[in-house]
Amino acid sequence: MPMTDEDRYAAVRQLKGLDGMDAAGWEKLPVRDASSAAIGYLRPFTEAMLADDMLIRTMADARTRHKEFFLTQFDVTPENKREWLRESVLGNDRKMLFLVETLDGRIVGQDGFTLLGGGIFALDGTMRWARGGHTRLFERSAVARAGFCFGALDCLLCRVELFLKNELGIYNVEHIGFSFEAEYPLCVTEKDGRIAYSKTSPGCENTDERLVSMTMTREAFAGLHGNFP
Repeated sequence: MPMTDEDRYAAVRQLKGLDGMDAAGWEKLPVRDASSAAIGYLRPFTEAMLADDMLIRTMADARTRHKEFFLTQFDVTPENKREWLRESVLGNDRKMLFLVETLDGRIVGQDGFTLLGGGIFALDGTMRWARGGHTRLFERSAVARAGFCFGALDCLLCRVELFLKNELGIYNVEHIGFSFEAEYPLCVTEKDGRIAYSKTSPGCENTDERLVSMTMTREAFAGLHGNFP
């Protein structure tokens, strides 16, 4: 019987280890290369990690450093980063965040996904914080996250949205099988040092920036990458 959205939300809560659920089976997800050899891991962000001041500061600094690739851009402090993680990640059954770990146990960045409803999900939240690990670790992380959502969460369609200027990001998702879906004009606003981009109708944009949407179906993923994890 196909999973419902409520089933998927419950699985995401288990992945985070919330509500006293046993997350032992979800300790970390392997990231594998094309030959299925492990090249790293995705470790779920959990409530206990909120107390790690060094981790939270690293995440805040990375978000500020890479802000130009996010629709909402501002300087992030450890305080508002911790609050966002508590409310918008741990408190949101649609959103999952992982720490990207090398084979020797170093945390070098983050990746995530968001359930959009109706079996559709988005890959998001990607940031590399530090050097190290396999050269294709973040590219193959997208395969691991998509495979988990298509397999364990019974999803049907994956979407990625990137700024058109993010040429490396677009290349990486094309390389693993995503196809162009649409390009959107954007409107930008700025208030109190906070810049926010949003999709708009052609002719209403006030910036040259563009957002590109790319998709991959469950069937296309299976044809390219084999069985789901």
